[in-house]
Amino acid sequence: MKIDTTTIIDKLNKDKLLISKNIIDENCSYGDVRIDSRQIQKDDIFIAIKGLSVDGHDYIETAISKGASLIIHSTKCDIAINSILVKNSRKAGALITSELYDNPSHKTKLIGITGTNGKTTTTNILFDILTKAGVNCGRIGTLGYSFGNTTYSLQRTTPDITELNKILYDMVEYGCEVIIMEVSSHSLILDRVYGQKFSAVGFTNLTQDHLDFHKTFENYFQAKKIIFDMVQEAGGFAVINCDDLQGKLYFKHFNSTKFSYGKDDQSNYCFSDIKISSNLTSFKLSTGKKECLINTNYYGQFNIYNIVLAIALCKELLPNLQLEKNSFANLAPTAGRLEFISSQSLGHAFLDYAHTPDAIKNVLNTLAEMEHNRIITVVGCGGDRDRSKRPLMSKVACQLSDLVIFTDDNPRNEQGSAIIYDMLENNYSSNYIILRDRKRAISTALNLAKEGDLVAILGKGHELYQEVAGEKLPFSDRDVIEAFRTITPTEEIAIPYDILNLHDIIKKELDNSYNFRNITIPMIEVTNIS
Repeated sequence: MKIDTTTIIDKLNKDKLLISKNIIDENCSYGDVRIDSRQIQKDDIFIAIKGLSVDGHDYIETAISKGASLIIHSTKCDIAINSILVKNSRKAGALITSELYDNPSHKTKLIGITGTNGKTTTTNILFDILTKAGVNCGRIGTLGYSFGNTTYSLQRTTPDITELNKILYDMVEYGCEVIIMEVSSHSLILDRVYGQKFSAVGFTNLTQDHLDFHKTFENYFQAKKIIFDMVQEAGGFAVINCDDLQGKLYFKHFNSTKFSYGKDDQSNYCFSDIKISSNLTSFKLSTGKKECLINTNYYGQFNIYNIVLAIALCKELLPNLQLEKNSFANLAPTAGRLEFISSQSLGHAFLDYAHTPDAIKNVLNTLAEMEHNRIITVVGCGGDRDRSKRPLMSKVACQLSDLVIFTDDNPRNEQGSAIIYDMLENNYSSNYIILRDRKRAISTALNLAKEGDLVAILGKGHELYQEVAGEKLPFSDRDVIEAFRTITPTEEIAIPYDILNLHDIIKKELDNSYNFRNITIPMIEVTNIS
């Protein structure tokens, strides 16, 4: 595929991004768009982006030496080949890439799913019910991107500008009538989806997350608002959770076609009469004068929100499509989202990606509604991420569990002990232990489980790695659970000991036992963990 200089300049002028141009050869046409100078090939366009830690302008000469024929930049500099100075190189790159791939989002129905929690599950549910109804569709998100019965991996929830447009192009070429995409707040602020035409947006909820990036909740709110503005400008529609306080604000200010959903009986899509068992969730869905009973294999009220959002988007986007209500009883599972992994003689294990206070609350409240003896939770917090949510996560875990094991998540470039100390700030609960080795923490939780206990392994969900000191090491919570073998039950179960427990005990002046609501575990075996 090729794009010429005139087309690029016209596109940039139309969006008022062009500042000046230095065109030495007006007859050039260009092969691809790159934001990484290491990937440059002959006749490519290099987009120099000033990132959070790396400035692409420092690599302009490298790009030229590798064969780049056009440089798009936002900082003034002397460039010996064709170059265009723009107000925002991210937006310019997004527009140019979309144009290069013949604006694929204009040739399909693109649905954006946004919010703090529930994006992946909603995307998966919508993809599943559309596919079963015979609609050729694609999906893009945290679990990768899928179309044509094949799933491909991704590095981030919403791909960068070049990768995204290539994926959209391939899906349109395959004949996808609908494409469902998770849209993160990062992607909106960093203009990864700039220039895309969204037919609809579905909003799940907005709770505390990503304040390491956005700094304030107001900034986070405004970041999500960007996609509503994009949909409104494109003449699309929105489906919004109006049980959510922020959702009510988005709904109020959205000036295009909009639909509400939730438990409020004034909602366009209202659900009620919820019944939850260990293997089935049922609820009544009302849309105006129509009512129907829906049974689903997905657990919990928070998943009802996800299912209703998927139904509303489907019905409003494709009003003539017939959905069988029975199809929800056997929805495809969403990897790492309240996923039932194993049934041991000493308990049931559930795997979930919950990594915010609200998500942990939702998962544990759902487990509490199931028939159970105790809830044992394994959880940690990610490094180099919002520190302010750490104590909130630990408190809600302790409040809603009988026993919590605090462990490493993805420490990244932080010390695991420092992260756990943050989690324990002002946490005066006594129903927890610390075991930073995640594999041992999961195995210990399963060892401690008795008949009727529920074990929740939270934070990493589907991930196949643990990120430590900038390196992604192979690791899977699922593999640890599946490899686990139950031990012979005894009166007292020895558990590994983490020296961080001793620090915490001394700090809180506790005795030599951890007393939980209905279990006492003396530390009768010591395993030194560095």
